Amino acid sequence: MVGQNQPIPGSWQLDSYLPILKGKRVGIVMNHASLVENTLLVDTLLAHGIDVQKIYVPEHGFTGKVPPGVPVTDTSYRDIRVVSVYGKTKEFPPELLEGIDILLFDLQDVGVRVYTYISTLFYAMDACSRTEIPLVVLDRPNPNIDVIDGPVLTDSSLRSFVGVVPVPLSYGMTIGELALMINGENWLPSEKKCQVIVVPVKNYSRSTVYTPPVPPSPNLRTLRAIRLYPVLVLFEGTSWSVGRGTQTPFELICREQPTSAPSCFSRKGKDCCGFSFRSIPMDSLLNWDELPFHWVVQAYLWHKQHIPEKPFFNSYFNKLTGDRKVRELIEKGADGQVIKNLWQHQVQQFKEQSRKYYLYK
Repeated sequence: MVGQNQPIPGSWQLDSYLPILKGKRVGIVMNHASLVENTLLVDTLLAHGIDVQKIYVPEHGFTGKVPPGVPVTDTSYRDIRVVSVYGKTKEFPPELLEGIDILLFDLQDVGVRVYTYISTLFYAMDACSRTEIPLVVLDRPNPNIDVIDGPVLTDSSLRSFVGVVPVPLSYGMTIGELALMINGENWLPSEKKCQVIVVPVKNYSRSTVYTPPVPPSPNLRTLRAIRLYPVLVLFEGTSWSVGRGTQTPFELICREQPTSAPSCFSRKGKDCCGFSFRSIPMDSLLNWDELPFHWVVQAYLWHKQHIPEKPFFNSYFNKLTGDRKVRELIEKGADGQVIKNLWQHQVQQFKEQSRKYYLYK
């Protein structure tokens, strides 16, 4: 049980949505983190006599252990068909909803545009809008809800599964609020509204510090990694490593795959390999004034000075930022503040645009 003032996710509030599901053929978008207290959502529904027909799973699969980027295969759970929406196609073809009367959505998001669970939400909403099937979003806290910063996806040619909606890199909304905004701003390809019902989180505000009870994906294992993710994910678009394969992914960066915690990249000489962020106090990470995108600039300058023969950026970087000008400015030697100025006006516009969809003060 949670404490009296702890956030209560939408999935825990059975009285708010079980009556909607009674007598319906139900599909669920879920994974290992879709829990009602300590029990999987699907098991809870079955225990209450709900007719669960299909389970749809995103990147990392039902267990949350499939490595990033690896296609997820169809399987089954308790004789229920488990359908991958991160396999041959990463979208959500409407035909997958055949035999379904209502769709539940319960995934733990982290509030970063490139985190693919919101792309799965987007395509699930589109499929529901085309088939006129209601979508019930069981909302969960966003551990980065206080952060709205970073480049906004503005270039349609850079739209991809790691950037499907025109929001800042860190967009400061829960996944339920974002569903309302996708609907309200008419972003769906079908150009139809999706019938969205959001079950809000109780005991929650935009100042609540929230640590997901289980890692939402294989490489976001701690609140520290989740808070660093909006910046460190950009290193996925470079030749540097973010520590995948170590015990502390997304808590360090280094120019080669590390075998141990790397030293600071401010060290002199070519033996320098990276920087560990584990020494940064959590209070600092929980109280960002602005995201430190200058880390990317610093790493680029070190790389250019010490190993200029090796490229720093790869083609993925522009997809992550959603704006080609970010890389162009870094390569021209612009400092971090000049680069941040690139998106400040758009971020301010987004703050004003998104506020009307807020469910939490």
